[in-house]
Amino acid sequence: LLGVAFVLLAIRIGGWIRPETWMNAVFPLIFEGKDASGTTVNPLSWKWTVDVIIAGVLGVGLYVK
Repeated sequence: LLGVAFVLLAIRIGGWIRPETWMNAVFPLIFEGKDASGTTVNPLSWKWTVDVIIAGVLGVGLYVK
């Protein structure tokens, strides 16, 4: 999970450095699941996955003994 976060960070920084590259275009698709027009294309985005895994599964699993 942490490795994927670092890959996303590298893609984001690459998109900032060179805005005309694929990195700037693909980041919203991976991170938020939205395409260039802002419509949801991928419901299993990074934000949703992290929310479900960390807050949902781990949070409830570690809370309930």
